[in-house]
Amino acid sequence: RSGELATARAAAKMGICMSLSSLASSSIEEVSEAAAGGLRWYQLNIMSDQSVTRNMVSRAEAAGYRALAVTVDQPVRGRWYQDMRQKLSLPSYVRPANFDIAYAQLHGLKSSHNDITSIIHLILKIITCPGLSWDYIDWLRSITNLPVILKGILSVQDAKEAVKHGVSGIWISNHGGRQLDTVPATVWKWHYFVCMIYIILANA
Repeated sequence: RSGELATARAAAKMGICMSLSSLASSSIEEVSEAAAGGLRWYQLNIMSDQSVTRNMVSRAEAAGYRALAVTVDQPVRGRWYQDMRQKLSLPSYVRPANFDIAYAQLHGLKSSHNDITSIIHLILKIITCPGLSWDYIDWLRSITNLPVILKGILSVQDAKEAVKHGVSGIWISNHGGRQLDTVPATVWKWHYFVCMIYIILANA
């Protein structure tokens, strides 16, 4: 049951970066305490409720995370057929710890461990942002000094646009291949980005 805490400790021991999911079962603060000397990024969904996004960013900054890895390929949730076919369910002790805390802080409540229904409704309401655009990236950069890395970039055009908007890096990802049908495998896209890097360096 140690989940992300054990992952954080192992990553710190091996000297590699850990990116903590927004939907982790251990909170931002718990993971930071478990591996205080480790390099940690926070994977952030820009949500329809910007106050929750701001809350997550502030907590990540305070807990010593070094960058925000912003998921940009999930403005709406896909049809995850494999999970549906397998009737995926989680044990009762696995909870979305970061939203649990955010819900309590934003609504002036004590820890809402017994209010799982409210947490689920909150997550379904705010975990995605159908209107996600480059304006949201600009807004995010305006509220934090942390480097912003865009996770889910699969085209050179989007990579170039990301640079124009001042992001610090891109994370080539297809969301595990389960967010959008027929999306190309990440490895198929690498050569495009390698070529782009060569072109940038050649013109530097």
